[in-house]
Amino acid sequence: MHHIADVLFVILNVGPRKFINHSYVVDVRIIDQSLQPSILSLWDQFSEYEAPAMANLPGTFPVAIDLRLKTSKYYGQTLATRNTSSFIFDTVIPEAAALQSWAIANTKKLREVAATEPAQIVIPKADENLEDDTIKIANLPISVEKTQYLNVQAVARVTDFGQTFYYLACSICKKATNAYGNADFWCNYCNQKVSPLTKIKFNIQITDPTGTIQAAVFSEIAAEFYNITATDAIDGQLALPVLHMLAEPKKCIITLKAYMHNYAGISQLKFNVHAISLRSNTETENRSEALLTLPPNTPNKRSKKEDPNSSTSIDTNPAKDSEATGQTPDSPSNNK
Repeated sequence: MHHIADVLFVILNVGPRKFINHSYVVDVRIIDQSLQPSILSLWDQFSEYEAPAMANLPGTFPVAIDLRLKTSKYYGQTLATRNTSSFIFDTVIPEAAALQSWAIANTKKLREVAATEPAQIVIPKADENLEDDTIKIANLPISVEKTQYLNVQAVARVTDFGQTFYYLACSICKKATNAYGNADFWCNYCNQKVSPLTKIKFNIQITDPTGTIQAAVFSEIAAEFYNITATDAIDGQLALPVLHMLAEPKKCIITLKAYMHNYAGISQLKFNVHAISLRSNTETENRSEALLTLPPNTPNKRSKKEDPNSSTSIDTNPAKDSEATGQTPDSPSNNK
């Protein structure tokens, strides 16, 4: 069983970003006065934003606070982010100042620890115990101020077989275009003539007992989860056996990327599939915890607020969105 912890720590080093179990993760080695290093796994959006922020903090061994971590024990102490985790950098609370002073005084020792190879750590699956963080489809927000990542436990399948299962993108910037065929075209983003790149994209229906939504699946998820690549799409369609596979209902745990799509002055909530894995029926093994503790009543604690007022089922139309890289489909169109 995982517990929630607020943790004050010294950052030893920030590892590379890796793609594991349909999700991105960055492993950060951290330590406190116990001199027992630990692994902090930053999943998905935390690997994209907080990991670079940690790597660029000033000082040899900077201090940070992470609120609402999952804790478990594999081959040593391990910690991992959950959707409601948040970080505090450059904090001025007394405990952080004391830990920073300790790190400065023990720089030589910390350098030795940072230089050693970490113990073999079993990386937790991205979907492990995500049931703790899942929400019902009826409780999904109807709008968001900024991009959010939300977990649902639902049945996924393709129901629209008249849709086009690919789009053409610029082979340089990867942004969607209105090019057609195999001819080179002029990319308005790169300002040069480029070749078209075929990218998989299709919409799936996601259903739980409370409602149904549509979400877009892009090339990376299509390849990792469905084993579909651009070579499988012929004139925008897939072979019949592939379509039968997509039509099969699959019980999944899905991380949705929720964002506002603006087009022609109309703003609408859209969902992309950020990560997906088959739901396991096996009970997750209970594990003991070993915390790097943060003293109680620490000021400036904050957590992400959920919208308790949204209770209606959401049924969005499939959108021709560009791949989940921060690009939006309301960008100017490209012409041949």
